[in-house]
Amino acid sequence: MIPQIQVDNSFDICVYFCFMLKEFGEVSDSFISEIVLSLESVNYFELMTEVGKMEKKQLISVRNDKQKGEHVYTLLPDGETLAKEFLMHIPLSIREKTIELGNDVQKRIEREKSIKCFVNYDYKRKRYDLCVQFLNEVSGEIILDMRVFAPDEEKAKEMKERFLSRPSRVITRTMNMFLKDDFFMYDD
Repeated sequence: MIPQIQVDNSFDICVYFCFMLKEFGEVSDSFISEIVLSLESVNYFELMTEVGKMEKKQLISVRNDKQKGEHVYTLLPDGETLAKEFLMHIPLSIREKTIELGNDVQKRIEREKSIKCFVNYDYKRKRYDLCVQFLNEVSGEIILDMRVFAPDEEKAKEMKERFLSRPSRVITRTMNMFLKDDFFMYDD
């Protein structure tokens, strides 16, 4: 078995965090934790320990987003310099995987402003449902709420992935059913 490459010393953890902020801009706790926990490229608790030190050294700024209920991190000029000058301390494979996963997470977050899609188990009816909610992007209010029966959890997850692979097509077709005279007229 090939050992996992990790960023594990204090300085490199700071460089890695600044690299992420340089690549993705202002990011939240949930964004950082999703990347770090998925890639296992750095110990999450060690990273969070370093955040306070980075803030004191004015590499990053941290603010509390009351609406989301989490911290949001921004790269400061000294942090950007650190990320540029010491980028090679971070293995290329970790940088590439971080960028790939970060882009996927950003796309999902953007999509979730207008769509929420999740699998739900109804304990009363003892069944799985795929739940899809179309949201007003401005207010977050639910415009349309759908539940689709799934025979089991695996099928529900498959349905979710199918929906999320091309959500705009499904949304357009669904909305056309309500807004246009011809139910079979689908805009692509």
